[in-house]
Amino acid sequence: MRGTIRALVGALMALACLASAAQAEDAVSGRPVTIDDIVELEAFGRAAISPDGRWAVYEKRGAYDTATRFDLAARAPWTIMDLWLVDLSAPDQEPQRLLPEEGLGLQVVAWSPDGGRLLISRLRGDEYEFGVVTIADRSVIWTGLTPETPPEGASAEWVSAHEVVVLTRPDRSLPVLIRRFSGAQARMTEAWRRSALGREPSRTLIDARDGVVRPETPDEGQALVELDLETGRRRRLAEGRISDFAVAPDGSAVAVVQATDRPTLPLFKEIVAAMDDKKVAARAADIYGRVAQEMAAQDAALDHLKGQADG
Repeated sequence: MRGTIRALVGALMALACLASAAQAEDAVSGRPVTIDDIVELEAFGRAAISPDGRWAVYEKRGAYDTATRFDLAARAPWTIMDLWLVDLSAPDQEPQRLLPEEGLGLQVVAWSPDGGRLLISRLRGDEYEFGVVTIADRSVIWTGLTPETPPEGASAEWVSAHEVVVLTRPDRSLPVLIRRFSGAQARMTEAWRRSALGREPSRTLIDARDGVVRPETPDEGQALVELDLETGRRRRLAEGRISDFAVAPDGSAVAVVQATDRPTLPLFKEIVAAMDDKKVAARAADIYGRVAQEMAAQDAALDHLKGQADG
């Protein structure tokens, strides 16, 4: 593994040297960098080595100006992302596209514990979906489940070589992280359309009782789903406003952090506004028995879930 890491570091250093040489050439010629140069840049994304050390997968996107849409702002490059696979046991072999028949919009999510499968996502238009690639034959199964991408917390964790737990959006809408910039414009356009018809009121109501912001139509929440890739079974383990989860090391249970009905406790004597109307609590769900139990009456810290080695 150390040799592999050294090889990867060496490759990255070589790329850096090539980039520096190109920049130096422009500096010598005196040609200024143009906007076209910037928007035509290609880039690498994330990379991940399989747990068995056999494979490496990395993201690579095309030129920024070839994105299929730009209303997603910083997420626009997701539409032109592709995945490449490297066989680390054959250093002389060229990297290959992981799914050459699937087109662009692919991103890596997580390797299975044995390195035999890879969980990925695909963004195409307004469809965002989890998929599972079997590395042996490069086949892919698209699940029809829309990933949730919480700002803090997990979106997917493997239970075993053929079982995975994923955080999804049951209504198939794009996550807030993706539609943050385009969603407001679409809602505003629809609101003006309804106002022009004069048939129903069109408004945006934000309640702030007790100093807590509550939207008129809150988000429908998320669903935590377990997939068994051998049997095709799907089970919903939890639902609600889920912000984080973690699978126990022995795979027997999953801890879930989600909003509760308890009001948010003020941190100071006076609060102008709080951006969340719920406290969060940790719950434990038995993956096999579907038993949910609240773990404590206190608030749970986000992004700090960790199980003991024995589960």
